[in-house]
Amino acid sequence: MKYFYSAAFLVLFTFGFAQQSFGQFKLSGEVRPRPEFRHGYKTLVGEDAKAAFFTSQRTRINFDYTMESMKFGLSFQDIRTWGGTAQLNETDPYLALHQAWAEVLFTENFSLKLGRQELIYDNHRMFGSVGWAQQARSHDVGLFKYEKDFKLHVGFAFNQDGMGLTGTTYYQPKNYKAMQFAWFNKQYSNFSMSYLFLNNGLQYIDGDNDDNNEVRYSQTIGTFMKGKVSSVSLDGSFYYQFGKDKADNSMGAYQFALNAHFKLNDAWKLTAGMEMLSGTAYDADSDKNNSFSPLYGTNHKFNGFMDYFYVGNHGNNVGLNDFLVGTSWKQGKWRAGATVHYFMSNAKIADDIDSNLGTELDMSLGYKMNSWIDFSAGYSQMFATTSMEALKGGSKDETNNWAYIMITLKPTFLDTSK
Repeated sequence: MKYFYSAAFLVLFTFGFAQQSFGQFKLSGEVRPRPEFRHGYKTLVGEDAKAAFFTSQRTRINFDYTMESMKFGLSFQDIRTWGGTAQLNETDPYLALHQAWAEVLFTENFSLKLGRQELIYDNHRMFGSVGWAQQARSHDVGLFKYEKDFKLHVGFAFNQDGMGLTGTTYYQPKNYKAMQFAWFNKQYSNFSMSYLFLNNGLQYIDGDNDDNNEVRYSQTIGTFMKGKVSSVSLDGSFYYQFGKDKADNSMGAYQFALNAHFKLNDAWKLTAGMEMLSGTAYDADSDKNNSFSPLYGTNHKFNGFMDYFYVGNHGNNVGLNDFLVGTSWKQGKWRAGATVHYFMSNAKIADDIDSNLGTELDMSLGYKMNSWIDFSAGYSQMFATTSMEALKGGSKDETNNWAYIMITLKPTFLDTSK
């Protein structure tokens, strides 16, 4: 046994010495349980529907390594609902690889990052990590990065189900077949601007003709800008989509947003803003698609925390106009916020249905105990209209609400840079 301990000590000593001498290694983790109460989350509940209550949990272990000419990242995660696995199970399907990438550093400013990775740009509207969702989002991509006086990222992806011998038809319905994008960002003292071009290819499969399988591409171009003047911060975005959707309809859709943030003092901030996402009217031409898609953004961050819009739903629909006003407070380790959203359909739902969808109230409270333990809670309620009923189903007269409590623990087990 003493030889075992001696060998283990030698391995650890050698490893630690190597890290200090030739590279930096970081080992970190995350445990995030979140109980949720749902009664009208994502859609209006029906009459006498019972509320859902459960606890989901994300557990991660992260490895990061940096040396002179390379970076390496690896992240495993286990996503489960408490009680979803029997106590004496031998295995379960919940462990997954969230990130696995290597970045070649050609120069101080130019690199190539390859593998499964999160893509996060600007305010998360078009590309985001979707960190609120326990599983989060990652992509299998190659990413060229140039970062000096400005930032230029160029990404490319081509997805397949496996290592086939013939053909390239892709059978994953919830993923893109191919994607290319370019993102440019320039920072100034009190202002920054970004430009995005995204070419998004979806696999079309003709069930009646196996030879008629093609990739249909849509294009998104746009900009995100933010700036600060004294105690007022502004940010805005505009994106336009064109090309073809998966059903071969011609696309012509837009997104526009503008937000103002007023810092009243060191503790209080006010926010007012609006966002318009174009939609397709019920009587539009059958071969036209005017519904904007945020594609790979962190959609929970926008349009209300109850996720009625664009969180796995509301695609190819009547769009949305969202007008909001909110306040936030932060003092020491405590923080709180409240936001009211007024929702309207962007396009006509029907001749006899108006555009007013309703109002949502979001409230949150948080306490950061230290650098790696954080507590948060929230409550939201939807005050819907008959137009929302027509769009979503369910009953506006029921109490449509949602609440959660979340504990996030993010320890760093080892960091040789420190």
